[in-house]
Amino acid sequence: MYSIIPRLNISFLVLTAKKSVFSVLNTIELNKMQVFTQKRNPITGSTEWDVQHEDYDYHQEIARSAFADMLHDTERNKKYHRALQLAIEKMHRNGKKANVLDIGTGTGLLSIMAVKCGADSVTACEAFKPMADCCVKILQRNGVADKIKIIPKRSTDLIVGDDGDMPERANILVTEVFDTELIGEGALSTFDHAHKHLLEEDCIVVPDSAVIYAQVVECPMLQKWNKLNDLVDEDLNLILRTPESQKFTVTATGKAQAVFMWWELNMDTEVTPMLI
Repeated sequence: MYSIIPRLNISFLVLTAKKSVFSVLNTIELNKMQVFTQKRNPITGSTEWDVQHEDYDYHQEIARSAFADMLHDTERNKKYHRALQLAIEKMHRNGKKANVLDIGTGTGLLSIMAVKCGADSVTACEAFKPMADCCVKILQRNGVADKIKIIPKRSTDLIVGDDGDMPERANILVTEVFDTELIGEGALSTFDHAHKHLLEEDCIVVPDSAVIYAQVVECPMLQKWNKLNDLVDEDLNLILRTPESQKFTVTATGKAQAVFMWWELNMDTEVTPMLI
């Protein structure tokens, strides 16, 4: 028997003498365990496991991440602030209250922006309990704790109603649930659920939309970083099939060895897109 204790939202491999458990979303802690942290090899580009002591400080993973860089991204913050300002002003011009929902609030930065821009109510959810607790302290220090409701849940677990987490549906959604691939953090399912269960039909979403770009390049060095493996086994039957090829107009000669991808967010129809 063993007890499962969620830790940071990082991939870890945990081993005991008799059992091994792998969790993509959480760390799993077992008695007399060894912990392996998942890291990317910068030379090969592959993901590898590093052995760590059982008293490993998981907070190092956050300290080494780019979380602080994102918070101090002045251009990003200004555009989120301006988009929120426009959305709230539009609701007020239409004679409506501006009820904001902030999904994955983290430190509460976007929720604080919403309050500063004149939102009538702000509800923020954060599934990672330690982060939600930290957010409450940040709101208190900024004097807005009484204006923002923090709910330590996933947005897909929120309930709207008199006895629920939100008394009514929000008409403004603000969120930053995007990763390097734009939708890798489950953005599509998050937005889909929010529109169906948490937002009014005529709501405003910040960001408003996004565009993904891809560029085929010739680069021998990049090609060495990745090795393509067979996608399916001969005995596996695919239920859904996508086109195996698609035609494009070639604009330059060379070998197609890698694909660069980037994306930009359109914060609002009146705000300059934010390049990521």
